Amino acid sequence: FLMSFERLEQLVASISSMTDRLSCGINRPISSDFHILSDESIFQASAKLCTGFSHIYQCCRENEMSPNGFSSLGEKRVYVEERMIVLVESMIMVVYSDSPSRFLSQGQRSCLDLLWAMVEQSSSTRALKSLVNLGKSSFCVMKTENILGNDDDSNNNEIMEGIPLSKSLAKEAARLVTSAFEINDISSKDKVETMESVIDSFEPSFAELAQIQEDEHEKGGISATIVYSDYIVPILCGGIEALSLLESNEGEFEHRDIAWSSILSALHSILFPANFCATSATIPVAVLPAIVKYAPSNHHEKLETILSDAILNFSAILYETGTPDVALQLFEASYISFVILAPKSLELLDVSKTCLQTIIHDDRDDTGISKILAEIICNGLNEHMEISKFIVTGIFSHLCQLVVHKNMTIRVAAGKLLSNFDFY
Repeated sequence: FLMSFERLEQLVASISSMTDRLSCGINRPISSDFHILSDESIFQASAKLCTGFSHIYQCCRENEMSPNGFSSLGEKRVYVEERMIVLVESMIMVVYSDSPSRFLSQGQRSCLDLLWAMVEQSSSTRALKSLVNLGKSSFCVMKTENILGNDDDSNNNEIMEGIPLSKSLAKEAARLVTSAFEINDISSKDKVETMESVIDSFEPSFAELAQIQEDEHEKGGISATIVYSDYIVPILCGGIEALSLLESNEGEFEHRDIAWSSILSALHSILFPANFCATSATIPVAVLPAIVKYAPSNHHEKLETILSDAILNFSAILYETGTPDVALQLFEASYISFVILAPKSLELLDVSKTCLQTIIHDDRDDTGISKILAEIICNGLNEHMEISKFIVTGIFSHLCQLVVHKNMTIRVAAGKLLSNFDFY
């Protein structure tokens, strides 16, 4: 079997060499250098070979190609499953197409189907990591805009790090990664490591953004921001829940601590992008409940600071722009999350007083922002009355001023909170 498999590896290496795409090696990373394939016959033959990979795997998945099946001899064991994944990654580059089509080529589809079969049928950690690697350019995308209105459209393209893949292939790989979190057989450790890999994939975009901002400061004319894909929602939520299930031993405790630092850093980056217009409410609104529920106590202080800054930031944006939408959703999610996380926090009390003070003294608000914010704060505290006594008591004087506010909606919201609250 091993001799036959080695022949298959030699065949893939020959095809890769003929197409001048990459050098195939068991322990080598996928090269980013490639040329467009011109020989259609080789392209079609390669697509059929990719389909054949699936037949080989289905035949051998319970034995030779199981995650801990056959391995090569030597100082470092390399399992056949791992070698098969290397072949799949190599052939993905061979059947690469720069066509703008939204659909995958036959070879690409076969390769992704095989990687997914490995994840779904054998809970393959290696295949899951491969899908993350293939889809990482879809989790976090850099977008640039020429704010001077020049005719150069190159700045409107997404900057994609890593393997040069079609957008459709990267997006499909990312979609499969999110689907993996619905599989019960995937271990908590694998889910956590996948989440960490996805968060790590943000770093190249952060570095690229910093460089563009530096160039913009010197030259001007280019505006850049990072856009996050909704694909990361189930990954973050599932990864956070899995993180809470890891066994409590010394090694895992350190791992959890590092993972939570990465999670909160990612949350901060998503809530405070370089350009607010690129902010998505979907991701924070969906992820914050899981973060608040599972965050360990030693990370509460940092999380409280993030939520406090978010509340004040989005409140200011609402008053400055007069357009609720995204900022309003994020203000509400941040405030309610803060109430649930730390109902006796002095920082939450200060933030609440600041927001209510702005509402009380707002004589210029003709957009209804004060009315909306008052409803969010009062209704939020009302809904969590069993834990919000400290905050309500602390803002009692502010609520008394709101019940005589000129706006009826504000009066009703404050009056309802006061009437339902037992101060004794």
